[in-house]
Amino acid sequence: MTSILEFPEDILLELAKDLDVADLISLLSTCRVIRKTELHKSLWLDALVRIQEVERHPHPLSNTQNLNTFSLQQLQHTAQHANRLMKNWSSHNPRPTCILHFLVNPKHGFFSLPGTRFGLTHAYTGGSISCWDVYNGECVAHLEIFDLFMRTRTTSMEEEGRALICAAIGYYVLQQL
Repeated sequence: MTSILEFPEDILLELAKDLDVADLISLLSTCRVIRKTELHKSLWLDALVRIQEVERHPHPLSNTQNLNTFSLQQLQHTAQHANRLMKNWSSHNPRPTCILHFLVNPKHGFFSLPGTRFGLTHAYTGGSISCWDVYNGECVAHLEIFDLFMRTRTTSMEEEGRALICAAIGYYVLQQL
């Protein structure tokens, strides 16, 4: 009977492609023969596709980063980082990776600028917008516009660090449904 260690490398790659990333990382740590397969970018690209499409977890990347341009080391690091995040999220007592505290008016809306360390707050009425560095809790920019009316919605961001904000200056009427 043939041992798995005698399988050709392309067969090992095909078998590894169907493993969850945690199982893949465990398999690669078993022996040198199997560990050689970790040198194939396709193994890590397949693992990252599986994380997103089969395991239904996001990658720890911004929307603008293209996995096909990553080096082998970047792909390995991204898959291992995603694995650590998934283990944390699925544990009975998940630990936050970072907790930030800063004072923002509770009557202001808040949303983050994807791929950056900044968040925006806005007064729903009254005309103020503030940009916050969420790592240190400092307001880095503030804008006051008389009679500004603003609303925001959850957006899908394709460009890192950019957001669409819609505002109206002047009179407005809200209709109750």
